[in-house]
Amino acid sequence: MEASPATAPPAVPRWLPAGAALATAGWGANQFTPLAAVHRTQEQWHPVLVAVLFTAYLPGLLPGLLLGGPAADRFGRRRVVRAALLLSAAASALPTAAASSPAAVCAGRLATGVAAGFALSAGTRWLRELCAAAGRSGAGERRAAYATGAGLAGGALAAGMLAEWLPAPTVLPCLVHAALALLALAATTCAPETTADTAGAPLRLGGWCRRTVATPASSGWSSRPARPSSARPPWRTWCCRRWSPTRSPGTRRSSAAWSRR
Repeated sequence: MEASPATAPPAVPRWLPAGAALATAGWGANQFTPLAAVHRTQEQWHPVLVAVLFTAYLPGLLPGLLLGGPAADRFGRRRVVRAALLLSAAASALPTAAASSPAAVCAGRLATGVAAGFALSAGTRWLRELCAAAGRSGAGERRAAYATGAGLAGGALAAGMLAEWLPAPTVLPCLVHAALALLALAATTCAPETTADTAGAPLRLGGWCRRTVATPASSGWSSRPARPSSARPPWRTWCCRRWSPTRSPGTRRSSAAWSRR
């Protein structure tokens, strides 16, 4: 008996575009591993310069991993992942314009780190929620790990093969990744969003609520970040409890005697 059109499963799983985004982000983060040897042998770059370029994506990766989740909560999973894919494609296309320029390669690596951090952080949440919506909540973490691992391994392997057996070894792998990022961007166009519209919600970072409150100033109103109520230092709480005059009569007498001294 055939399933009705209303209950028939989709031809393409809904989590697949999110998985493709994770794989593409991992590909871009790891494709420079074999290209570092190409720059060292063919471009005759100094080993220290190659090492600096290899690690140049870390200053962008760490903030991306930390801010990707809060940004996805604030702007939506799909929007953040699509912006990261677009940045990843631009970061791979940048070194192709000046493949022999260390500055261009460094800028591309830094942008690649930012894009990978945002895509991996927001994309993992997106894929997990898509699997949970399909009734496979336990498969989200596993599929995210498989997609990320496949991108990290496949990026280094494919870039090495392209650099070894095809012309333009420093340009062609980057162009291939840029094309894949654009394809993943197109695939996420119709993917469902898993978060509600939070356009007016604050951006929460590590327990601090980055919202602004109006305070009267000498001229007009000014804005400052609001501090949570639990931000009182522990020593101040202890002192307030230790010397509070409402503890007991004996404590009040001791405090009064101490004050007379």
